[in-house]
Amino acid sequence: MEQGRGVTANQQVLGKAKEDLVRRFPSFGQRLIDFLERDQSRIVYAKDWGREEAAIRVFPSPTISNQFDISLEIPVLVADFPDLQPRTLRQFDTSVELRKSASADKDIAVLVASDARAQDLVRDRKRFAFPVLVIDASRLAEGGYTNTDLRTELARLLRSVDHFDYSNEITTAADFFGRRDEIEALTRLAVAGQSVGIFGLRRSGKTSLLYRVRGELKERGVGSIYVQLNALLDADAFRGEILRELDHLAADYGLKRPVRDPRVPVTAREWVYGIAEVLDLIDHQVVIIIDEIDLANEDAAEFDESEIKQRQDLNRVLQQLRGIIQIRNDRSNHRLSFLVAGVAMSVFTQAIRFGRENQLFGLRRRGR
Repeated sequence: MEQGRGVTANQQVLGKAKEDLVRRFPSFGQRLIDFLERDQSRIVYAKDWGREEAAIRVFPSPTISNQFDISLEIPVLVADFPDLQPRTLRQFDTSVELRKSASADKDIAVLVASDARAQDLVRDRKRFAFPVLVIDASRLAEGGYTNTDLRTELARLLRSVDHFDYSNEITTAADFFGRRDEIEALTRLAVAGQSVGIFGLRRSGKTSLLYRVRGELKERGVGSIYVQLNALLDADAFRGEILRELDHLAADYGLKRPVRDPRVPVTAREWVYGIAEVLDLIDHQVVIIIDEIDLANEDAAEFDESEIKQRQDLNRVLQQLRGIIQIRNDRSNHRLSFLVAGVAMSVFTQAIRFGRENQLFGLRRRGR
């Protein structure tokens, strides 16, 4: 390889390493490089291990870094074996060129494999305590990843439903270990009436953190309701669940109020008046806790028309709820606020969502 003007020795080494990858994997090597760098992520390390294996580390693009809170290099293991063995996958944890590297992210990894069983192997939670994005080498060779990029595939992975068969979230203080500073900071902000968002990788403990903070709020005399978006079918169910949770909270304060039937749909007008009525009755500060907030976010181009509409409708409920919070806080001595959790913070950091002004823009956030 000729040395070009301004090309450093490190860049020469990296260029040679990329050429080695293309030679080692002639059917998909160049396509893999293109895929990993298409969204402005950069390959910063590559090593041909021989035996149809290679190690790569990718510095994430600004979009990946901002959306998923990934600031270190993403480790990539290439294993072009028809019969992938567990000992090969253990190299994610044992190799200093992958996750053991000081510059590598420990919460995410990528596996490029030709074995059709690869996806099942990485679902074994006893072997993997972190999400692994599987790239099918055969599909890659056929040009199957030409119209996608690393950010899009990571988003698809992290939105997926429980890839790793984890146990249930931690809900009691006795089972919750550590993160005392985070719990205290979040609780303090919520008690002060500050709306807060917790964002981080899927299965990184956000839901457990929400449960623990909710317990702390109760101990400090602050009421809260909890809504998990992935348990709801549509925007009407979202509105109804908020009202039912508020009815339950009123009962916790000893107030007699019938809990709404979940089978009866709630119109937007009934919802707004219903919230005002029950909050007047409660007459205390309330924190609205919403988990899996990403389901109300506009995040990727691969959604079909019905899914985009569903997300738009859920987002509209959030926008309305933000307006209710603003009006309530202007008129009442008892604060109303959000505490939300999700993967992508863009639901609160993008000024435009679904082609209109985003009323949620600027919500204070806390990364995980």
